[in-house]
Amino acid sequence: PPPPAAGAGRGGSLYRMDRLAEREAAPEAGHRGAPAPAPLAELLQLGGPCALGDSVDVLWNPVLPEQVASLHRGTVRLWSLSHAAAASSASESGAAPSPREEGSFGCGRWDPHHAHALALACESDLLTLDTRSMKSAVAVADAHEQPVRGLDYNPNKPNTLLSSGDDYHVKVWDLRKPLTPVLSLLAHAHWVTSATYNRFHDQLLLSCGTDSQVKLWRG
Repeated sequence: PPPPAAGAGRGGSLYRMDRLAEREAAPEAGHRGAPAPAPLAELLQLGGPCALGDSVDVLWNPVLPEQVASLHRGTVRLWSLSHAAAASSASESGAAPSPREEGSFGCGRWDPHHAHALALACESDLLTLDTRSMKSAVAVADAHEQPVRGLDYNPNKPNTLLSSGDDYHVKVWDLRKPLTPVLSLLAHAHWVTSATYNRFHDQLLLSCGTDSQVKLWRG
């Protein structure tokens, strides 16, 4: 496909990684025995060119692998993927605008326990989107005092969401009772850019921030 015009960027692309089995079987010691890196093959693009800086993230649904969401500053778009022998394609199946007129989406995370639930952060607010209707299911206004930087779901406990933000805090939410967080940690001395659960031991949390610290917590 032709490159984006000057001043434009791509909203998202899907690539195929070839020769994975060959690379996994290659010797680990040194690089001489490893196969040469293979170029990625672009299968499709999600929509047309967009303004530079408008595209935030592309989120693959872990429960429905033929569904992805593209996150933009002012909207979130849902895409259905189809793969044929000759080509792959993506069709837009839904869209929802930012709930704040002057607000921007900053990050998102699919719920691993519910196929149609997508958690989103818009400035300091949290919300979950029901992707069947593209309507908000849960909304927490001013969940953090400053913009939210990261989201993660507990891999074992449904309805449990982890958030991190520019207010130096990491918070755990029970989405069934979202008025106040279950846990609030003053985790860093500056912005908390990410916080994630350990995939095997969900009582362990890992956070990192712009104070150049990575911290392990027992929640």
